[in-house]
Amino acid sequence: MELTTAKEVRTFMGKMIDPFNPDPDQITLVDIAHSLSNLCRWNGHTMKYYSVAEHSIFVQNMVQSREDKLAAMLHDASEAYISDVTRPVKHRLKNYFDVEFELMVVISRKFGFQFPLSTAVKEADEYALRWEWVNIVTAERVSTMTPREAKHAFLGIMDILTSNNAPENGNHCFVCKKLVPENEITPDKRHDEDQGGCGCYIR
Repeated sequence: MELTTAKEVRTFMGKMIDPFNPDPDQITLVDIAHSLSNLCRWNGHTMKYYSVAEHSIFVQNMVQSREDKLAAMLHDASEAYISDVTRPVKHRLKNYFDVEFELMVVISRKFGFQFPLSTAVKEADEYALRWEWVNIVTAERVSTMTPREAKHAFLGIMDILTSNNAPENGNHCFVCKKLVPENEITPDKRHDEDQGGCGCYIR
């Protein structure tokens, strides 16, 4: 079985993607969720495993509108195909931002979210960066998801956001679908299965 070609990468779902000339029909949410849940933030230099998928979930919980939440969930979707490159490297790679931008344009059109990103999403992303530095990179202050949990949560949120009954505002438990009051959401909130809950995270 051929895993790659000279120009294409084979995905988890068996799709073939050319990151420099992506075919929208080869881009799937399952591939994005699977890859981002297996990619560790900060190039792996964290006190414990923390995925790009979980980071995306955190960012979407800090924005309000349905449109911003969808964009927040997929703001790093290009990394499913070109990996999570650290900022110092990105700025020194010739044409990297051009490749990333064009890939994100295709992904945003495929899934119907605003790109370039809104100010609200950009600010939430920057806040998440600082929060991760304090709580995950330089210390181990919070619990985090396993790759399996992150993938399940990511797809659950996307199911809510892309459904016809999705609310315009509000944060929902992405497994049991219940609306979670704003004052119950903290960076380390979880509905524990051993306490009769659904086992999902609210971030």
